[in-house]
Amino acid sequence: MITKSLIALNLIIFTLMSLSGVPLIHPEVKDILHWGGNSSYEVLSGEWWRLLTSLFIHIGLIHLLVNMYALFSMGRFLESVIGSYLFFVSYLVSGLISGIASFLFHQETMIVSAGASGAIAGIFGMGCVILFTIPMSIEERKKALLNCMYVLFANVMYAFKSHDLDHSAHLGGFACGILLGLVYYWIDRSGFALRKKSWPHLLSGSALAVTLLVVFATLFGRTPSDKQTFFQLLSKYFEHANNIDTRLPEIETEETFNFVCAEIEEIKNLLPQMVALNLNGDEELYRNDLTHYSELYVRRFHLMYLSDEIDLLRAVEIRKIDQELDALVKPEGIAD
Repeated sequence: MITKSLIALNLIIFTLMSLSGVPLIHPEVKDILHWGGNSSYEVLSGEWWRLLTSLFIHIGLIHLLVNMYALFSMGRFLESVIGSYLFFVSYLVSGLISGIASFLFHQETMIVSAGASGAIAGIFGMGCVILFTIPMSIEERKKALLNCMYVLFANVMYAFKSHDLDHSAHLGGFACGILLGLVYYWIDRSGFALRKKSWPHLLSGSALAVTLLVVFATLFGRTPSDKQTFFQLLSKYFEHANNIDTRLPEIETEETFNFVCAEIEEIKNLLPQMVALNLNGDEELYRNDLTHYSELYVRRFHLMYLSDEIDLLRAVEIRKIDQELDALVKPEGIAD
């Protein structure tokens, strides 16, 4: 069964992530991104494949278990009704559409999304339509309804514990699933299914073709905005700043000194790229403060560890820089 195969694939990928050192419960954003999470900046930079790979990446063990329970509960029912081939394509199509919905909603942020939730929401939406339109025994309908209730309960409980759910992906996948369910219902009732025995393949192929067209039309010719580029540079900036913060107490050793100097050079290289961006509002103000703070910080580091100036003159300039730094709001992540 495709349902069991999808569950096995998700479990295998999660196991590989864990064996590589990704935390079981609270993985870091960089880990999710490394393994194929969906990020608007990366997608616009040409990594369209993230819309697919993100469907098989989960943000912790609880996220995985909730999704796999939902997939097992609803997937078995739907696959038994529409067949394995159409079920698999419906799963992928719903997942891709959910990824596009997430991309459109978060395209001006650096949010990284992942998980099978969007695809499962599509299966759930399609299953709901079929559950109330396709003839079946009372016992089968009752069992399917109970499964729906269990899945809803599990997801509601998870939603209370997690405040970073990607609802745009869920809604996009669910809407896609409902549409697929309505098309399936129309085909089943119109007599087309009797005339064309290969209709599941025709429907699957058509749905996949339309989905790929939507993906292409949404992404073709688009590049990251200056705001997105700023967020990306900011992420790199704080990574280097945190490295400095971690190693600075050991600055007396030659290895650490060279490491910190290299990290400061990386920050210096990022600043002109930030300045060149056309930003507005809060982002512009933050960029300007961050740039000024960083320039002062780099100058202070140079005076402290690299300067040949007379001690008295150096101390006076350091004190002046410290006063300017104190007058600024220290951006989070900058080492003292």
